Amino acid sequence: MANLPERLMVRNGTYYARIWVPTDVAPIYGRQLVVSSLRTKDLKTAKSRLARKSVEVEDTFDAIRLSAAASSYHTESPGPVDRSRLVAIARQYAAATGDREFAERAELFSKATKDPGRFWKGEFGALPAPADFGHGDQDGYTYFDHLVGEGDLEKVLGFINRFRLGRRISDLQSMKAIGNLSEFAALADQLLPGLRRPDAIVLARLLIDEELSALRAVANGEGGRGGEARATETSGRPRRDSRIS
Repeated sequence: MANLPERLMVRNGTYYARIWVPTDVAPIYGRQLVVSSLRTKDLKTAKSRLARKSVEVEDTFDAIRLSAAASSYHTESPGPVDRSRLVAIARQYAAATGDREFAERAELFSKATKDPGRFWKGEFGALPAPADFGHGDQDGYTYFDHLVGEGDLEKVLGFINRFRLGRRISDLQSMKAIGNLSEFAALADQLLPGLRRPDAIVLARLLIDEELSALRAVANGEGGRGGEARATETSGRPRRDSRIS
């Protein structure tokens, strides 16, 4: 079998994520290694799921770090928490989110420019596939496919960064619109264990608002070319020649 991407392993034909826990997190996390089934025997699907799983696990690590940093805010009193404390924690989380976004970009750029062959094979994370764009954004995939065909690594990296950022912004907007705060309520409980339910909901809402704000700031720093504007990514550009596949 060809060399597998970092963090990917196979057992009995099924692919697994294999992620080492950072040394600063391991004592709190309770183990040194995360092994999780990706529930597929298809390598391409496994790479795509690994990318999502890696983000999920890294978010958990960051939440643990934030919880430790926020310990000064924690009180054993069951009474309500001052809102200013919740705001401070949410802003600290947002700052970490922005830092993580640029750290992930820098890491991907470093790996891709050092070993382009592995990047094009999707070994540093699956490249966007047609199914990732949905029926309403096939022009977006057409443009991405065109960039891949040109082999312009920096343009492809820029597109992937914007695409990934846009998907997260879209997911957050959807969570907020339907009131699905479960991800952030769980995060709030990690950051401040023992929060009263009303305070946990307030912190969850602050966390989602602050993350949205931080990610939109990143997108705006790119001239509004984040995922929310992905539909305009191809506007004004000539359509690809149908002979290009």
